Amino acid sequence: WVCTQRRRRKGVHAAKLSDTQIKLLDDIGFEWESELNDVKWMANYNELVDYGNKHGNLLLDPSAGPIYKWMDEQRQRREGRNRRAPLSREQIKLLNEIDFPWEPYQFDAKWYAKYHELERFQQKHGHCELQKKTHEQIYNWSREQRRKSKIGILSGEQIKLLDKVNFPWEGKHPNWPRMYNELVEYCNKHDHLRVSEEDDPDLYEWMTLQRELYHGIAPQQPGLSDIQIDKLEELHFCWSLEWRERTWYAKYTEAVEFYKEYGHTEVNKKENPSLYNWIQTQGKRYKELKGHKPLSEDELELLEQIDFPFLEDQPRMSWNAMYAE
Repeated sequence: WVCTQRRRRKGVHAAKLSDTQIKLLDDIGFEWESELNDVKWMANYNELVDYGNKHGNLLLDPSAGPIYKWMDEQRQRREGRNRRAPLSREQIKLLNEIDFPWEPYQFDAKWYAKYHELERFQQKHGHCELQKKTHEQIYNWSREQRRKSKIGILSGEQIKLLDKVNFPWEGKHPNWPRMYNELVEYCNKHDHLRVSEEDDPDLYEWMTLQRELYHGIAPQQPGLSDIQIDKLEELHFCWSLEWRERTWYAKYTEAVEFYKEYGHTEVNKKENPSLYNWIQTQGKRYKELKGHKPLSEDELELLEQIDFPFLEDQPRMSWNAMYAE
């Protein structure tokens, strides 16, 4: 009833207060500008406070139900986009005191859903060093946040939240001992260190970084310590920067042998997952799909010598072939 009287005087209610009614309310010290006695509003506010104390933020998404809708209503009332009375100064002050997210970007449900997933990972493992093979979606999302940060399109609120979970902004900062142990396990299992991007993308990327650090070409990162170099050399680690090319030609040779034996390159994924994944990757590179480095002219010419399915789906001749024609 108290809330309704304020709305009636402000003219946002169908029935306006009479002068007599206003005088009667003034006589008892009625607080026209305060809605803090609005029991329902304060109940929702306290629920929001409890959520913030429990989770450390106010990043609710639509699945939160009524309280999420109530938050959206407060934004609309502050901007005058709601049929209800505008927020009072006291209400705005209370909401500001708990860092209420006023701006639209601050309640992007999809962004915060991914953030919460990353937050849960960090709470469970103590870090944000995701691996693509086990957490592909959130791994790709993390890479996208780094890209957005570099071009300046992440909000200050989003950066603050990512900093809160010790987000690795530079990427490529996985725990060195853990990755080294993974490399040792791979070596013991396969009796070599010819890790391909298709076999283990995280280990492959880490090995590439070690070579860049060794040669001093990794941007804004210190080099390897003598101990780290010694440990890698104990495994006969190859420091050559041409390793990517060497790995590609090794897989190409394997594909040629398969083609000679079976007369096609339709490799069964269960029987040879590594070669299958490599062929799939070449198809994506051939079609120049986003996120995949286009094939070089030399690679394209070699692939044209074998009957790869993707060459028939979208014919594209190499520069030399087109020049000859």
